[in-house]
Amino acid sequence: MEPVLFGGHVTKALNSLQCDEGIHSCVPLSLPPELKVVKPYQPIWFIGAGPGDPSLLTLKAAEVLSSAEIVLFDSLVSAEVLQLCNPEAQLVSVGKRGYGKSYKQSDINQMLVDCAFSGSLTVRLKSGDPCIFGRLDEEMEALRLHKLDYKVVPGITSSLAMAASMQESLTRRDRNSSFSVITGHDLKGFAEHDWLKISEPGSVTCIYMGLRVVEHLQSRMMQYGASINLPVIIGQNISRKDEVIVKSSLGELLSDSKTLEGDGPVLIIVGIDMASELSVANSAINGIDRMIRLSL
Repeated sequence: MEPVLFGGHVTKALNSLQCDEGIHSCVPLSLPPELKVVKPYQPIWFIGAGPGDPSLLTLKAAEVLSSAEIVLFDSLVSAEVLQLCNPEAQLVSVGKRGYGKSYKQSDINQMLVDCAFSGSLTVRLKSGDPCIFGRLDEEMEALRLHKLDYKVVPGITSSLAMAASMQESLTRRDRNSSFSVITGHDLKGFAEHDWLKISEPGSVTCIYMGLRVVEHLQSRMMQYGASINLPVIIGQNISRKDEVIVKSSLGELLSDSKTLEGDGPVLIIVGIDMASELSVANSAINGIDRMIRLSL
């Protein structure tokens, strides 16, 4: 096989990369000569980075990250998780933030194809679990079109991590035998769902990417008969040292959401009445600096 030069998409993306402070070895991409010529193809690794606490990564995820040569990571992946990467790896921020500047999905797809053809051990690192609102299908399809191999390593999604921080179960006998995982917005804007089902007493719903559409969520649920006293929990920076959990209600959701500071990832859980007596000491045990409790 004739040597194939590494594609230009990754080089262009990395040369224009502006790295966040504090993330080690995050440098503009200038592939070393040995990576520009194709080596035997290696699968692309899609890895779930979990909610932020590096100790929540799977052993497989940590193993692959420690030997990765290129890591394409999302903006919500914590700096602590990135520090587990091979110190010699090239870290590439391809994050997407709502209503902000971000890479086109087609560009990310092409980066993955180029990396696969280079023979470099490449990780696509996604916050939480790559199979939940991670656009994983589109990236796998891009690789399949070129008959390139890939592997998926699951991660702990934020709804499960938040339930653990709350010391509450997402399912409970005599309350709910299922729970829903939905997104606050989609490609069309405000996401529409079965609001009647979500608003029913006993239903539990985990809402990802909902902070910017809180007013829409609140309005829709009230429109479909939900009580203003319906319990709602707002979580920010789940599992991280600056984790915040706000105990609220549907009626107070909009005002309570405005108490959050910064732009850390936010998850909203509807339908669970978190025990008011939950000890704040639990947060100290887990190394969490701050936790907010609001009484209904």
